[in-house]
Amino acid sequence: FAAMDDLYDAKPAAANDPHVQLVKMPLSTNAIDLVIDLASAQDISITVPAMSEHKKDIALADDSETWLRAMLDANQRTQHRNLTAEMAYLGAQRALVVVRTLFREAAINDAEKVDGETKLAGLPVLFQVRDPKYVVFDEDAGELCYVAERWARKARTLRSLYPGALPDDLDGNSDVEWCEVWTPRHVAYYANGLPVSVAGKDVRPHRYGCIPYAFGTART
Repeated sequence: FAAMDDLYDAKPAAANDPHVQLVKMPLSTNAIDLVIDLASAQDISITVPAMSEHKKDIALADDSETWLRAMLDANQRTQHRNLTAEMAYLGAQRALVVVRTLFREAAINDAEKVDGETKLAGLPVLFQVRDPKYVVFDEDAGELCYVAERWARKARTLRSLYPGALPDDLDGNSDVEWCEVWTPRHVAYYANGLPVSVAGKDVRPHRYGCIPYAFGTART
């Protein structure tokens, strides 16, 4: 990943002769940017296979496709991010695209009735594009065994979400090494290597029925 990032950033190569400076042509950057531009101009194709050829199952599959497209558009608007462009970059730069889907129960629990219709409190389903550089996983016979992801988060953000998880003397602007480990049935959080207790449990069951990560391979 580091070597590919150096290519994309056109990082000058080191030269032994102090009078010689090696430079890199921006061909790698231009190629990846072209992939991003082309992919961003296209609509993502979402296909939900019908359970059978009955009209009811076909209609349900069509409705599911419409809902997923609408939810993807809502995610991009709410997050102010072009998820298609991000996935295109990772496919070209990392040769691996990682996306996770999280259910926001608060959006359902805090819903309000407005003019007779239920108004959700934000997105009920959150799509997140993740950088494979910070993700490790293992599989057995094509099934995911676990996914672990580690990235930096601000201490003030974690304090608001998980009170008591961090030392009181830690500055709110400090970066905390946050790690999440998912298995098909359980999830655990770690902050700077220490387990974070949620609802009194360091390792707790989740109700997704699977690991909420999806992987797509590509070629650099």
